[in-house]
Amino acid sequence: MTAFADIAEAYKQRLLAVPQITGDRVQRGRQAALKAGWPDGIVVRIVRTAAQLGGVGPGVPKDWTTTLGVEVLARGATPDAAEDAVDALLGQVYERLAGWAPPGLAVEDALSEPAIQWDVDEGEGAVARATLVVTLIHRTLAAALVPQP
Repeated sequence: MTAFADIAEAYKQRLLAVPQITGDRVQRGRQAALKAGWPDGIVVRIVRTAAQLGGVGPGVPKDWTTTLGVEVLARGATPDAAEDAVDALLGQVYERLAGWAPPGLAVEDALSEPAIQWDVDEGEGAVARATLVVTLIHRTLAAALVPQP
């Protein structure tokens, strides 16, 4: 796998660590809303990545800025209830990720300028989503998309 998929998987595993925030309802790479029958869940997905040279000359590594979306989702009978439920989960997710960088993946900076996007979908009940936007800076080899050792 590339450094990008490895980083996303590391975040997924971090969110599955004990004590679990949403049980085993943490997925990676989904774009869809909360699975039917789930009261809550988390989705980690790669949003964007861009590189610049990590130095001068041939063979220099690449410094990547990668953005992950960590979507925290919760159902509620009303939009207010769903938003309150997702807010409580978001607090736990943020505490789990703040100050943490995936080990062994050449991450130089993580979650230094977080952002959160909010929305609520209404249907039978409501599903609230808070997407924690995580930006990481990490380094890969010059000619391969693997972490620089």
